[in-house]
Amino acid sequence: MIFNHDPIKAIAHLFTGNSVFMFNIVTTTFNFVFVSIIAILTIKLMELNSKEHNS
Repeated sequence: MIFNHDPIKAIAHLFTGNSVFMFNIVTTTFNFVFVSIIAILTIKLMELNSKEHNS
């Protein structure tokens, strides 16, 4: 890794070089959050259904 004294070029190189890597992180994070939200909603719905059946 060559250190570049120009921060704009360094940042640009970082983003272009790691764009695929960053994309993988973003998609993985999004998938994790999406699955978590669905799981929480499913649990909440099951709790509501069980409360309705018990009453």
